Amino acid sequence: MAQEDFVRENPVFFLMERSGHQPAELGPAFPGFSVEEIISLLHDNRFGLRRTVERFGYLGIRECKSDYFNVNKDGSRSNGFNSVVSDDGYQVHCYGGSTTVGQNVADNQTISAYLESKLRKKLNVNVFNFGAGNHTSLHSSLRLLDHVVSGNIPDLAIFLNGFNDCFYSAGGADGILQFLDSVLEASQDSKGRAKKLNDFVDLIPQGSSTTNFIKTTGYETDEQLANHARNVYATSVSIQKFVTKYFGVKVLRFIEPTSFLHCRAEQFLLSRISSGNVRFELVKRLYEIIGDHGCEKVFGNEELISLVDIGQDLLPGPLYVDEVHFSPSFNDHIAQKISAHVVFSPRNLARKRLKILSRESKGTLGEVANPHNYPLF
Repeated sequence: MAQEDFVRENPVFFLMERSGHQPAELGPAFPGFSVEEIISLLHDNRFGLRRTVERFGYLGIRECKSDYFNVNKDGSRSNGFNSVVSDDGYQVHCYGGSTTVGQNVADNQTISAYLESKLRKKLNVNVFNFGAGNHTSLHSSLRLLDHVVSGNIPDLAIFLNGFNDCFYSAGGADGILQFLDSVLEASQDSKGRAKKLNDFVDLIPQGSSTTNFIKTTGYETDEQLANHARNVYATSVSIQKFVTKYFGVKVLRFIEPTSFLHCRAEQFLLSRISSGNVRFELVKRLYEIIGDHGCEKVFGNEELISLVDIGQDLLPGPLYVDEVHFSPSFNDHIAQKISAHVVFSPRNLARKRLKILSRESKGTLGEVANPHNYPLF
């Protein structure tokens, strides 16, 4: 089936039209790009909406090819056509939401692409971009768990989360679990199941973003919202710690910046797009708590690195290409900050294999890898 059969237009075009913005306004974020090239780049980024349903109920992105947005068979986004995977290099996986996958920028303008370029100046390394739209820290952690139990074991897993954890702090992350359960239960034959899953995936992410969460949740105070986000983040970290213990994967956790905090007006190119979005108001509330009390108030006391205020380091220039997604120059800046924390020690693959095959890890793995233990919000 042709890849176009599952593609909707990039919603940023509708949002720009509705709010009175024009593609030409994005020019400062893409030096050297013509307006036509910017439109083509945004058009190709619609492939980020072609979702797959993976183990544990998280959503991936379908394999695709285009000029600016390419996803490989393993579900990772390309770092650009000049990126070559080395079989004997260190393996780094990047996990996160649409900002990690690099929505509305080109393959070679994502955080992962810039990070790989910087790290390769110091050592032999491959950086894989396993970000996907809508992913919270829990979805990202489940994706890592899926990878290691399938034998795709990185040396380092980098998590860049924060915005979506706040965005879905009142519930409804991906809007997937209950509906997916009913679809799977009703689908007996593989052909019928595939069609229903494809029909359902076609509703994402728009369906999840319009969840009427305010009327259905009991979270009324900032403290309640922060507590829920903190509890979910703690669950995510527990999965990451399991992977570290039994598979030898080193983990770095970063809290991403947002346009709602430490961002000047001229750095936010399409400012009118976000007006009226009640979930954005929720993100603002929780990031204001972070601004006043620190990341620990929302994400707990786990080992994490805050990138919340790094936008203040930059000279005037666009940090965002739309309401939440980073510009290429900001992706480069974020990658520079992340690379400073990446340190490798000599690998011991035999020890890693021993952990995988040990009786203790197998028994624990049976419990941890059970999808029913992970209700997504």
